Parts: sequence; C-alpha cells; structure tokens
Amino acid sequence: GGQHSHLDTLGFVAYANGMPVAMDSGIGTSYEDPRYVTLFRLLRAHNVVVIDDIETEKVAERVSWKPGKRVDKVVVRSHAYEHALGVMHDRTIFFVKGTGWVIHDRLIGPKSFDFAKHRIDWLLHTPYALKPETPGVLHATAATGGLVVLSGYPGQLDVPVLEQQPASMPPRETLHMRLWDAGRRLGKQFTPNVTALSLRKKPVHGNTCEFVTALLPYRGDRPDAQLVQSGKGWVLRVGKRTEALHF
Repeated sequence: GGQHSHLDTLGFVAYANGMPVAMDSGIGTSYEDPRYVTLFRLLRAHNVVVIDDIETEKVAERVSWKPGKRVDKVVVRSHAYEHALGVMHDRTIFFVKGTGWVIHDRLIGPKSFDFAKHRIDWLLHTPYALKPETPGVLHATAATGGLVVLSGYPGQLDVPVLEQQPASMPPRETLHMRLWDAGRRLGKQFTPNVTALSLRKKPVHGNTCEFVTALLPYRGDRPDAQLVQSGKGWVLRVGKRTEALHF
C-alpha cells in the first residue's frame, strides 16, 4: 500500500441495523486532509490490539474460515509485532447470526517475554456513545436500539478509556457523490467525532495475553446478555439463545 497504507493489521469493521458498529477511520475528507497522516492512518485510529504504540508491520494471514448455519468463524494471524517483539497475534471472530460478534485475541511472546512490562490496549471505534455500567459491560442507546459491549476478563482490565475521535462517516445523501466533492462540501459533517474505546490490560505476568469481547447491537428492547467462560472456550447467552464458542 505504500503511503496509502494504514497501520491496521487485523483491524475489522462491522455493520448492523443500517449503521456501523465497528468503524474504520477512513481518510478524512480527502488525501489532502491534514489529519490523514497525523491521525487517520495511525494504528490507534483502527480496531486493533496495540502494544506500546509500536508502529507495526503489515503482515497477516488467514488461518481458517468456517461458515455455519448459526455462526461463521474466521481465524487470522498477525505478524505485526513479530519483528519488534517476537510476539504473534491470533484473532478469532465469531459472527453469531442475528445476535452480534465475539472477538477473541491471543498474543503469545517468546518464553522470556513478560506482558506485564508492556502497555496492551484493545481498541474499538463506534458511533454509539458508550458508557461503562459495571466491570466489563458498556452500553449505548441509539434512535432504534443500542449496543452492548461485554468483556470476557473484566478483572484483568483497567477502567475503560472513552474518547472522541473523528472518523469518515459520509451521510447517506452523499453516497452518489465523489469522495472529494462530498468531503469539500460537508467538511466536519463528513468526519464527525465517534467513540474511541480503549480496553487496557492490567499488568499480568507471563508470555501470553488474551482479550474476549462481544459486540451486541440490537433493535427495540435491550437483550439480557452474558459472556461466560467454559472449559473449552466461552458461552454467549443472549435471551434464550446460547452459543458455545471454541477457540
């Protein structure tokens, strides 16, 4: 990608009910936007795992893809931190159809590596105005529903950091326009502030580090949702529905 490339290895986007749940930062109003280099291309502008704000390598691979009637599962591997730290990052994304997504991240370093000596952040950018409710649970409402975010290891996380950060989110009425024309015409309306969520790991000794996070958008009434660890993985319970998720 050269100078057009973003630092977004294993970044993901997700949409539900006609609006984004997990957003890419985009390029601003155009490549001429002065924030393009200083913000939109940076690692922290994407839905990734960040170690010490190191500029990562752009090397990743798909390990497996298993579609199913109720759940699709994709496993991807990042070599982003292999050169600098010797750390490998595996990300598994479960699309629980009609319910949402569960993202499992496992980082493994050399035997002598200690994650307690590093700053590890899990990032999400969303237009939903999330607010913490209880440890490991964030929630936001929108015009027709809302979004619930569940963390699988709440005791291992610091207080979530919520900031406002601009992202490219063109209004629907500009979809027929060229990017440059829409950006110039709308200006700040083209790059509104969205919620930038950072889940930071408390210092945990050892050469492995994990995150498990569920994103549950909904319409109407808020669902009763739980993310529970089991012997072989995790179980997502939403209302009367239960899905066992094995990593």
